Amino acid sequence: MILKSIIINGFKSFGKKVKIDLAHNVTGVVGPNGSGKSNVAEAIRFVLGEQSMKNMRGKLSADLIYKGSERLVALSRASVEIYIDNKDKTNLKKASHDMAGYLDYDEIKLSREVYSDGESKYKVNDATVRLRDVEELLAIAGIDNATHTIISQGEADRILLANGKERKEIMEDALGLRVYHLRIKESEKKLNKVEEHKREIEIIKREVDPLLIDLGRQVKIIERRKEELVNLKDYAKYYMYREKEYINKRRHELQNVLGEAQDDRYESVASKQEIKEKILEIESYLNNHNLPREYKLRQNDLEAIYGGLNNEYTEVKTKRNLLTQLQLGDTKFGDNISDSEELVSFARSQLRNGRDKVNHKLDNAIYNALHNNNAGAITNIGDARIQLDELFFGEKKPKEKIADNKPDYSNEIYELELKVTDLENKKNQCLVQLSEVKRDVDSLNENKYKYLENKNVLEKRLRDIEYGEKLNAEELRRLGERDNDVTTFLREITDILGASFIIEQNNIDKAHDLYSLDLHELNKKIERSKARLEAGIEGGAMDDIAVINEYNELRERREFLDKEIADIENTETELMALISDLRESLHSDLAKGVEKISFVFNNYFHEVFGGGSAKLVVAPSLGGRDGEGPVFELNIDVSIPEKRVKDMHMFSGGERSLISIALIFAMSAIAPPPFIVLDETDAALDEINAKRYGQMLGKLAQKSKLLVITHNRQTMNECDALYGITLGSDGASHLLSISFEKMEK
Repeated sequence: MILKSIIINGFKSFGKKVKIDLAHNVTGVVGPNGSGKSNVAEAIRFVLGEQSMKNMRGKLSADLIYKGSERLVALSRASVEIYIDNKDKTNLKKASHDMAGYLDYDEIKLSREVYSDGESKYKVNDATVRLRDVEELLAIAGIDNATHTIISQGEADRILLANGKERKEIMEDALGLRVYHLRIKESEKKLNKVEEHKREIEIIKREVDPLLIDLGRQVKIIERRKEELVNLKDYAKYYMYREKEYINKRRHELQNVLGEAQDDRYESVASKQEIKEKILEIESYLNNHNLPREYKLRQNDLEAIYGGLNNEYTEVKTKRNLLTQLQLGDTKFGDNISDSEELVSFARSQLRNGRDKVNHKLDNAIYNALHNNNAGAITNIGDARIQLDELFFGEKKPKEKIADNKPDYSNEIYELELKVTDLENKKNQCLVQLSEVKRDVDSLNENKYKYLENKNVLEKRLRDIEYGEKLNAEELRRLGERDNDVTTFLREITDILGASFIIEQNNIDKAHDLYSLDLHELNKKIERSKARLEAGIEGGAMDDIAVINEYNELRERREFLDKEIADIENTETELMALISDLRESLHSDLAKGVEKISFVFNNYFHEVFGGGSAKLVVAPSLGGRDGEGPVFELNIDVSIPEKRVKDMHMFSGGERSLISIALIFAMSAIAPPPFIVLDETDAALDEINAKRYGQMLGKLAQKSKLLVITHNRQTMNECDALYGITLGSDGASHLLSISFEKMEK
């Protein structure tokens, strides 16, 4: 890279645009004091990114803009442009990704603009860039506004009077190692940002983790709820299918297969109607075949006649028996038998006690035979009674008086005996007639009882059928209620599972275990599942989706943060490795560069002073270590001929100028910058040393463009072209140029 030209417009005293062409190796700038010569050096400092207003002899940015005069108006903007030849592109590999595009051009235009409000802009090839990009470009090109690039009046010996650490930094700039510092600084900034970003991510992770844990618990609950909902759906599907299957099957049995069942409850309607018709027929028969009234009257009459005959028979028979006793003359009565009434009364009581007992038994036998329709038994009982009377009373013939003094009752007894016989015959005839009537009545009643019994059987059958129908109707009603319960259950389950259950409810696998499970067990499982859902796994479709989405987003964010942390840690490792490599390269290149500069410095020193020796020494700093590792400093060891003085402060101003010039030229010889600006650095030199200074300029110009601001004629003689700066009548600096090569031609 070689500096081609400089354009100054509105900077300080340059009210009008001027151009300084650096086509020659050594270009001089001369002019009276106050004409603005040093403003050229300050303009170059300005475009190279100088931030110190003190180094540019100002306080504010507005101090760098032309203030105007009586003839020229004040400007609101100042700009400086430098053009660098970049045809060799040797430094392209050193550039960062951001600057590589600019270094690919054959010519690089670097410019800086400042405005009265303090705003400052940097441009590379008319593209706005950052100050950091300008610093990187200058570091790559070996250009710096430090001591070895722009050397102003009175600052030539600053490198000598600087401490070891500052001197080392100047040496690093001279060797083009500043780019390492920039890279290290940039890497450290990145590392700090990465570490800060890592801390921020850790803070975010600490904020996210509790929420993620809480959402994770909620998601687990939701997953359990989903699992429970799946189970509930299966339970409900199979329960409803089995329940409806049972209801339909049972209803079909009750409505269509009733007549085929063995149970009496399932008699058909036709059988019921037939039974009703048969009952009506029996009732009609019974109504039309009631027992005739004359049978009843005849039976009652005969029973009344028999009762009357029996009473009369008893009285006559009793009287006969009494008279018989009297006629026989029973001794139990004693001798006083003349008292007939007493005897009759006593005899009656005795006969009644014995005879009535026997007759009572015979009457019972006759009654039983009568009610059993056994006429033969009645006749036999009557004959038995007659024989009993004959046995009890003896022959029924009138007897003669046993004693003349006793009454004779034979005629009365005989008449009574005839009457008893007649009454017995009448009784027997009445019994036979009564038996015949009762037999007819019993025959009629027996028929009636058969019809009644058949009617009772049919009525019981009808009651059983009606009871069965009632049971069937009740069961159908319960089936209807169960059907309604299924509909209600479907509604409730749909509220829980959603409308999709209505479509999926018939997707049944009959090979599934739930299909063979008892309905009661299925219902218990459903109730337990619903209880679990209501007790601890509450939620809703929209809430669940929101929670799951939030959890997934937060989990993805957490995974992203983990990945970010991993990337940051990798970046940290890479940056730390890069910083370590840069520092090693910096220290290595510095040591090599110092060794080369020390060798050339000794040659320049020997040439300037006609002898003696000079060298650069890198030594550990007394400050110990810093964040970059061990601290080193650069010391200068010189030995001027015929002097033992070593301390720089003990040398004269001219000697220090020559030493600093020798060192600067040595630095520039090893790491030549595109240009060097020397602002009256020869002011303290005498004629002999100025001549040596001029000779050194010739050697230095072989590698770098030189812009020399001077008053020294000997120095002017070494210049290939001169620019004269003068202050015009308009109050602005003007530029005049002389090319010695053209003058010689």
